[in-house]
This record gives sequence, C-alpha cells and structure tokens, in this order.
Amino acid sequence: MRYSQKGLSLIELMVAMLIGLILIAGIGNIFIDSKRTYSFQQGLARIQENGRMALEFLGRDIRMAGYTGCASGEYSSVTNTLNNSGTLDYDFSRGVRGYEVGASIPSDLSALNPAPLFNTDVLILKGPVGDGVKVVGNKSGDANIEVEKQTVDCNSICCSGICQNDIVMATDCSKARIFQVTNLQPSGGNVKLVHSASGNPGNNISAWGGNRGDSREIFDADAEVVKIQTVYYYVGNSQASGQPALFMQVGVPGGTNPAREMLEGVESMKLLYGLDTGTDLVPDRGQCKGVS
Repeated sequence: MRYSQKGLSLIELMVAMLIGLILIAGIGNIFIDSKRTYSFQQGLARIQENGRMALEFLGRDIRMAGYTGCASGEYSSVTNTLNNSGTLDYDFSRGVRGYEVGASIPSDLSALNPAPLFNTDVLILKGPVGDGVKVVGNKSGDANIEVEKQTVDCNSICCSGICQNDIVMATDCSKARIFQVTNLQPSGGNVKLVHSASGNPGNNISAWGGNRGDSREIFDADAEVVKIQTVYYYVGNSQASGQPALFMQVGVPGGTNPAREMLEGVESMKLLYGLDTGTDLVPDRGQCKGVS
C-alpha cells in the first residue's frame, strides 16, 4: 500500500540545512575572494595611475628645465640681474638640481612645508611657464624693455600674461637676461616692463637698455619675454591623511605659495642623474644621487 509523505523527519531537515550551509559558505568564499581580487586590482591600478601621473607631472617640467630660448644649450651670455642671484631660489644657471634628504634636512630646503621625508630625494627644476611674449623694442633709449600688448584689459599689475613681481627672462638666439618685473606700463599697442631695484628679491640693476650702447642690452627681432619659475618636487606627509604623498612647491618655500599635494600614496622618490662633464650635452656619468 502506498503512503503519501506527510513531512520531513528531523534528520532529513538537519541534513538539508547542513547542505545549504555548505553551499552558502562556498558562495561566500567565492564572493570574498572576488572582492579581495577586485580590491587588489583596484589598488594596483591606482598605484599605476599615480605613477603615470607622477611621471607626467615631472616629465612636463623636466623637459622645460633650463630652457633659455631658441639657442638653449649654447648660451655664452646669460645675465641674472636679480638680487641674491647666487641663492638656490634665484640662481637659474642650472635647470636641474637634486638633494637626498638624510638625517637632517639641508638648510636650503628647511622652509618646505610639510618637510621632505627621510631618505627621499628632492628634485628642483628651473624653467619657463606659459608662452612667451614678443619683444617689440628696447632700443629707444628707454631703460625698460617693451613687449606686445596681447590682452585688452591691461594695467600696472598684469598684462600679456605677465604680472607684477613675476620673474621673467628676455631672450633671443644669442643671449638672455633674467629680471623681476616690478610693475607694468601699458603704452599704446605695447607694454613696458619696469624693472626697478625695489621688490623682493628685486633687481641689482634698475636701468638697462639700448641707450647704454652695449650689445648685451639690445635684443634682436626674434626676442621674447617668458615667465620663469623654480619648482620643488618631493615626498612629504599629507596634512589631511597623514600618509606620504607627492608635493610640488612653486617658488620660494615658505612664501605666499604653499606646497601643493599632487598625488597621494607616493611613499618615496629616488632619482638617478646623468652628468655631462664635457660640452657635448651628452651625459658622461650616471647613477649620481642627491647631487646639487
């Protein structure tokens, strides 16, 4: 005689629950492993992206470091008229410098905030920023060089991408002169860049121009004026997260422009330099760390 099943026994129910728990545990492990793999891949992708971005930031400024116009690398006449032109902040004679931070921070870098981390490198690049402005005259006997007026709204503070207190370089294919613009004087279709001895750092020569009859003061028709700057790249602890990050300091450390956090998660930066000990612009010696 056939009997229809009226329910499950306790043993059958426990066996079914055990099988279900085993299946849930397996699915959970698969989910956890997938999540762990995803997190690992995401972290790896972030590291690769940060590395790519770091190289992009560095490469952009490295390529322009030491640029001095159409005769870059061949200059015999670069004149720096800034006060304190021998200090790290205002010495533009070398486009690339580097420091390796040891137990103590070099005095030249002590004003960096946050401070560079121990056993990391600091890269210092000096070069132009933005486009140049065409020089239209400094042979008229005036002490101030004149450039094209490229913007309609010009005043004594900013004009043609150049502003008061900017450090600029006038350059043609044979020479260059570095000075600080103390104020601007729009005049007709041009603008005069005044470079008096005032300001910070200021200029040690307040009057130079074609009126002196010196060929070093007269710029050719292909001359331009371009803004230049000093950029510090280094690794420090983020003030927001407390974790290491890549920082960029534009201009004098401790000045009006604070260091900017560029990329998080950058724990160290170690650089190798190639040195040209001759005059052929080809590195003769490599693997030099922390040279200045």
